[in-house]
Amino acid sequence: MTWKRKLGWTASVLAMSIAVFGVASLLVLRSPRFHKYLLTQIEKQASEAVGTEVRIQNFALQFRRLAADAYGITVRGNQPASASPLVQVDHLRIRLKIISLMRKKVDLSEIVLWHPVVNFQVRKDGTTNLPAIPKANSNSSTSLFDLGIHHALLEHGEIYYNDRKTPLDAELHDLQLEIKAAPVGKSYDGNLSYRNGRVCYGNIKPLPHGLTASFKANSSEFELNPLLLTVASSTIELKGEVRNFSQPSAVGSYRITIHPQDAKLALRNASIPAGEVTLTGSVQYRHPDNAPPIRALVLDGVLRGRELTVSTNDLNAVVQNISAKYKLLDGNLSVHGLQADLLGGRMTGTVTMQHLDTNSIAKLHASLQAISLSAANAAFRTLPLGAIPLDGEISGTADAEWVGSIKNIAARSEITLKAALTTTRSAPIPVDGAAQLNYDGRSATVTLANTSLHTPKTRLEIDGVLARS
Repeated sequence: MTWKRKLGWTASVLAMSIAVFGVASLLVLRSPRFHKYLLTQIEKQASEAVGTEVRIQNFALQFRRLAADAYGITVRGNQPASASPLVQVDHLRIRLKIISLMRKKVDLSEIVLWHPVVNFQVRKDGTTNLPAIPKANSNSSTSLFDLGIHHALLEHGEIYYNDRKTPLDAELHDLQLEIKAAPVGKSYDGNLSYRNGRVCYGNIKPLPHGLTASFKANSSEFELNPLLLTVASSTIELKGEVRNFSQPSAVGSYRITIHPQDAKLALRNASIPAGEVTLTGSVQYRHPDNAPPIRALVLDGVLRGRELTVSTNDLNAVVQNISAKYKLLDGNLSVHGLQADLLGGRMTGTVTMQHLDTNSIAKLHASLQAISLSAANAAFRTLPLGAIPLDGEISGTADAEWVGSIKNIAARSEITLKAALTTTRSAPIPVDGAAQLNYDGRSATVTLANTSLHTPKTRLEIDGVLARS
């Protein structure tokens, strides 16, 4: 037999053997017994990997697409058998992509999760239902960006968080996460969103919230552009980037629009004002070297509010044209240029708080110009002077400081009064004077100085301590 015949005969035998082996393999793989055996092995390997019981209702292999589908996945946590599972997933799909048969390189091309539900619980003693993750035997330090995942998708996710220690309950619905590999380089583009989220703390009524975010990431940088969080009718918009994950530094900008009335129902507090306040500015963070994190944070911004309405049983007033500039640097906060129009006059002020990471020292200075007594009389529904026919203006300054808690406050104010007593039977009686208020954290003293009442025939001068408590 010539070598050509031998080669042809060998090739025929190999082809027939491969065909027989392929047919046999398909028959074995499709047999119920082998399917059940393989399912048991998958559950065993998955349980050992995560350190807790994993159950899978069924799976299917698609050789042509190099894909595997798993259905009805249940992951038990550190909890009784009667409790809700830690994780439930309706459908998981994994697809592979052969990069090189010679180098035996295969990438995880796609991961898709349909309707994953997570139930995370914290008990009163601080323990959780998370399993103890077993230590890996391998010392591999493969980066997520080296896994070759081209597409990851999570649809219709739900997260439930129950903290019996605080107590705090939270939930997210319709969680969507999609990550795609960029055409060039080892980087990814992603989108994250959820709606109808709720957070309930104690007896506080939960406020609905939702989030949408777009991001880009590689092994050394993360860019957020943008993130939009909506809480009731208030919003937080954030843009920025993080670099060097081992010692992170971040820069960004923010715009926060707050409608305080959103919290009225949640806190069941009618004294919360209604209106809109906006904070805009920049934020920076650089990994601290043996320093508290707050010293690594830099905030710079502007606060503005067109109008806030305060309506309570004691007060009904409108504060307009609110503005201030603020800066947080090296653990110190400063607020300057604070101003607002109220009660027919104007208020200005500054606030400084130093050493926020330790025992903070706070100082406040405020100035009032031309506050109308008639406007104050109308605004303060329970003001003791309501029955006295006094009309005019109050101006003055106030200074306060405290160390640590505001309970340690000490304050001093100086007020000047230009007014007149008005009656229906006589001409207005001019009233001029000045007063000082001192509070040392334990008692308050009110002192009158150079206060006078002018009548057509007499002049009454009042000096001395008016009240002390």
